[in-house]
Amino acid sequence: MEHALQYRLHEVDRQVAAIREGMGWIIPVPLLSLLTAEKLEQMVCGSEEVSIDMLKKVARFVVCVIFLLNCHETAVTLLNKRIRNLGQHFETRG
Repeated sequence: MEHALQYRLHEVDRQVAAIREGMGWIIPVPLLSLLTAEKLEQMVCGSEEVSIDMLKKVARFVVCVIFLLNCHETAVTLLNKRIRNLGQHFETRG
């Protein structure tokens, strides 16, 4: 019974260590204990609210990257059009 208990207590140790290591790439591990769960979630996941302006900036950046990677010009033009349409859609919805 003791072996089963020890196994269950430590069966995810490797996974937890991997998550902790990955989190350390985002937030220094010593700081983790100073954060509330809500602040940690915000730092890792970002805000729930996404501004239309920020969405447009990110979309334009993606278009630039695609263009720099020498993607087909038609694809870049189409993507630009879709981004404009998406921005107009969100702006009309308030």
